[in-house]
Amino acid sequence: MANSFKSGFVTLVGRPNAGKSTLINAVVGHKVAITSNTAQTTRHRFRAIVTREDMQMIMVDTPG
Repeated sequence: MANSFKSGFVTLVGRPNAGKSTLINAVVGHKVAITSNTAQTTRHRFRAIVTREDMQMIMVDTPG
């Protein structure tokens, strides 16, 4: 059987306080992004890597 491993980037873009960092924390399974009720908490772009048996996803969180 051919290697079916897949990888790619997912970039989250949206308005401030839309839940982009919260979504990344939920997908990764632990807290990697700071979250707060205050807008503009994420000030710089950062990446989180999710690795599973058959795929790898690089998630990019952008400032709101």
